[in-house]
Amino acid sequence: MDKLLMIPGPTMLSESVLNALRAQMKPHRTDEYGQFLFDLREDLKRIFQTEDDLHVISGSSTAGMDAAISSWVSPGDKVMVPTYGKFSGRFRQIVEVYGGKVVDIQLPWGQAPILRQIQSVYTEDVKAVALVQNETSTGVRVDLGEIGEFLSDREALLVVDAVSSMGGDDIPTDEWGIDICIAGSQKALGCPPGLAMLSISEKAWSVLDRTKPRSFYLDLRKYRASDHRKKGQTPFTQSETLLSALRAAVDEILSEGLERRFGRHREMAKRVRSRAGELGFKPFPASEAICSNTLTAIRMPRSLGASGIQSIMDRDHDVVVATGHDEYKEKMIRIAHLGSVTMEDVARTMDAFEDAVRRLR
Repeated sequence: MDKLLMIPGPTMLSESVLNALRAQMKPHRTDEYGQFLFDLREDLKRIFQTEDDLHVISGSSTAGMDAAISSWVSPGDKVMVPTYGKFSGRFRQIVEVYGGKVVDIQLPWGQAPILRQIQSVYTEDVKAVALVQNETSTGVRVDLGEIGEFLSDREALLVVDAVSSMGGDDIPTDEWGIDICIAGSQKALGCPPGLAMLSISEKAWSVLDRTKPRSFYLDLRKYRASDHRKKGQTPFTQSETLLSALRAAVDEILSEGLERRFGRHREMAKRVRSRAGELGFKPFPASEAICSNTLTAIRMPRSLGASGIQSIMDRDHDVVVATGHDEYKEKMIRIAHLGSVTMEDVARTMDAFEDAVRRLR
């Protein structure tokens, strides 16, 4: 029996996605394949809830984050990067690599940035605000509505990592005013790792077009130019196998329906928190209002090591969960419930968690 992956990527694959991975290769520079890519991108836009341009890059989600920064940042540009976990910290690192000047907002892990904090340090020479919408290192979800509205009539871009929530949570890209939105294939979209997707607004293109490119492969202008030259085409060879899998996953998402899918993820999150609460555990986020719908981080008491619980669940129940990052490794258990995961999977996971806890207490 396969192990049940309840980690924040890679996630379990459905039968239709597994079958799609067996597809034979095709010549990728034909009009037919260009149409395939164009149609896939148009359907992805429905999941992103955007009318903006959308491009797919063969590379990890971090490649998408890199492209979202390197395509427009210049040395000395001010970029506001609230840091409240591992992956918001990664945004900061990428900005610094390309010479951007980070406008810092340091928050304790488990908290989420709010508009008042953004306003308190915002100046008109800030070129962008970069945020992680779903911080999987802490299980924190950020509602971007007010922040997006604040930036909507300002020149600064809103750049958002929605890697671990897109396809499992309601991310209204256009309504929130997100200028560059990043998603990854291996999480709530239900695909193997290796594809990054980015939507780019007209406001963002206007900034990109005035900026010298800092990367060759990840220059988003190249993807737009290639598509304009020949419909659907990309500047570099794509991973056909992963794109076939993504096509199958997108079909599944749209067949399920976005509202039903988002509701399923919300209910799975509530069930995990409820079962954990019955055992006396609390979520790691500062309040339930900011708890993620695709991953639950459970705070571990000092008397219980996260690694011990993880080991029992894996060894004795074939259920794989994650511990915390860095200094929080033993201080939390992270249970992902995204993609094709079901309520039955959640029940099996929490039964395994309860067994591990009772044996270690």
